[in-house]
Amino acid sequence: METCARQYWYRSLRIVPKEKAKNMMLGNIRHSGFEHTIRTNTPAVCDDPRLTEQETKSINAEFSAFYNWWLESDLIPLSFKDGMLAVELNIEAEHPDDPSVILNTKLDLAAVDSHDMVYLLDWKSGKTNTSQTFVDHSDQLSFMEVVLEPYLKGLGIKQVDRLGIVESKAPTKMRKEAKVIGPIWSYRRSPQQINDLLSKALAIADRIRRQEFFMTSRYAFNSPCNMCDYAKLCQSAKAAQSYNNRDGVEIPIGIMD
Repeated sequence: METCARQYWYRSLRIVPKEKAKNMMLGNIRHSGFEHTIRTNTPAVCDDPRLTEQETKSINAEFSAFYNWWLESDLIPLSFKDGMLAVELNIEAEHPDDPSVILNTKLDLAAVDSHDMVYLLDWKSGKTNTSQTFVDHSDQLSFMEVVLEPYLKGLGIKQVDRLGIVESKAPTKMRKEAKVIGPIWSYRRSPQQINDLLSKALAIADRIRRQEFFMTSRYAFNSPCNMCDYAKLCQSAKAAQSYNNRDGVEIPIGIMD
């Protein structure tokens, strides 16, 4: 809803692009490879037929760099009582002020080190370097902390200790080797940050209930239209055939026509 209310609406209606944007597909492949390494302590290998030879070579270089980083990280994935590892895991919790609002997040990784410190990590990739300010104020990391901590209490763990972002960088013409940067660390969120986040969640839930599903191009970090699976659907009615749509659902296609 913060990035684009129309995008949220498309997703809630389960309108699905027949082909994913290449940047989103590459992101999913990276996450799957990182998950494989964390679960098995072995390097991942990409052989996805949708990728070009150069893209495959680049992704595998990132996988190799991530494997080396992971072996040196001193981190062990957090394990819940049912044996479920906190790796690429969807979890949810009730909003403390309104149980009808469910807070949902996906953990890239919750882990502990040899000193029993608890860490939350989020994977990032791309040309833009992550700043310390972004890590200190990332809503995604904040939600991960808020939603995970009730689960931690069930394990007898007091709290999350630190939050961080790990960046995966593909090889470039100037830099022949892939590399992993980070973690870029931040301390757990302050009470004021948590209160602000929970208040914002209620405000967003209220907007959803009022069905405020207008298009908000360039409203958030970077340009959401460039990162959106539905950009073509908003821009031209001719693109409607590129999407799978449920029967009986009418979508306002061709807004820019």
